[in-house]
Amino acid sequence: MKIVKIGFSKPTYKAKPFPIFSWLIRLFEGTPYSHVYIEFSSKYLNRDLVYEAAGLCVHFAGGKLFHTQVHVIREFKIQVSDAAYKRALQFAIDNTEKPYGVIQVLGLAYVVVMRRLGKRVKNPLGDGKASYVCSEIVARMVPSLKKEFKGRMDTVTPRDIYEKLTDI
Repeated sequence: MKIVKIGFSKPTYKAKPFPIFSWLIRLFEGTPYSHVYIEFSSKYLNRDLVYEAAGLCVHFAGGKLFHTQVHVIREFKIQVSDAAYKRALQFAIDNTEKPYGVIQVLGLAYVVVMRRLGKRVKNPLGDGKASYVCSEIVARMVPSLKKEFKGRMDTVTPRDIYEKLTDI
């Protein structure tokens, strides 16, 4: 068995320019975090590897540098089988450098507004696996989350993942 961390964060207060995107996500979601990521520890490399969809693409970041750029709100340690861990890393490598789903986020805002009105809708700007947002990439990688959100990956928000993890 292996451990992965799923973390929830927001930019540090030193972020320049002002992180308007993060602020809007926190406002829409009503959360203290705007971002979700998955962190792998490599004993072989003696490093933590953070995998995220942020900026312009899906990528890995070194744990030390990543943690100087964000304010971590909460991290959950999830135990996964060796096979699931390997599949998650394979997925991460296979999808590194895919574009960040900027247009998809706009559709996600619509999904959140409709939820507040008591309606469940599909993301009208979801594009399947052509691009990713942070919550979608994490939901696709963790077996228990993938099972939970199957078929709704384009509508998963950081808050959805947080709520599922606090239910465990």
